[in-house]
Amino acid sequence: MVWVDNSNEDKVEKYVQQILDILPDNEQIRQAVLAKLTERVLNTDSLEGVSLLQEKASSQKGESKKVGR
Repeated sequence: MVWVDNSNEDKVEKYVQQILDILPDNEQIRQAVLAKLTERVLNTDSLEGVSLLQEKASSQKGESKKVGR
């Protein structure tokens, strides 16, 4: 869960729009960018139980990968 300070809502909306404007109109790429940003911003070491982008990609290739944290 992420808490957002409403006093920064205008700034956040501006940044979100800037990011969306530079991304192609491709949902898969947009979701991958979101996943990578989430990993970096929230520090993946603290995301116990969350499926990370690399883990998801490996499982889609038929590989089973379990990461212990």
